[in-house]
Amino acid sequence: MLEDLSSGSLGTVQYIKCYKPRQHVSASKIEEHENVKYISNGERLSYKYQSPLDARYIGFKDLTYDFVLSLYEINSKSAFVLRSYGAPRSFEKDIGAYIHSLNKVKRPSIEGRLIGMQNGQEHTFVNDILSLLSKRKIDLYEVDLFGNTKRNIALDMHTGTTFDILVYDRIYRPGELVNTLTEEQFQRGIQQPAAQQGK
Repeated sequence: MLEDLSSGSLGTVQYIKCYKPRQHVSASKIEEHENVKYISNGERLSYKYQSPLDARYIGFKDLTYDFVLSLYEINSKSAFVLRSYGAPRSFEKDIGAYIHSLNKVKRPSIEGRLIGMQNGQEHTFVNDILSLLSKRKIDLYEVDLFGNTKRNIALDMHTGTTFDILVYDRIYRPGELVNTLTEEQFQRGIQQPAAQQGK
């Protein structure tokens, strides 16, 4: 469990703010031998780490106005992750399917993590996510919401730990991760690929 806990709330839902500076991992290390699966906005993945030949990390680069929800089952080393801007579609069904997939695991222990978004964003949908996790009796081990920085995160599928990815294989300079993108610019950025796919 992470340290330095403080209470908070989003709407009517109470939550625990879990904060502890994450350890770093260099991008070149996790990308060596295709050892990472990167997830883009709008994608979701169910994944199980079974051997050293499998990709060990699930990565999320340039998290700003979007967020990541990850559920990691420590005994089976399996996870469900989604990355979304705004309310994710069918997330309740997806989470239910993931939990059902664990029916052969004795006493499954699921760690939930919710990471991303920027200050001032509309966040009422987060209440629905938190309520569902509470209903499913999933413990939140890490809540890192809002702020004004870009996040680059790796989930270690062997240990369940999250790391900050050093994209340039060095410690970031002061202010280097401050987000300069407006939400409107972010929205245009995610709409353009969708429009191109429709052509």
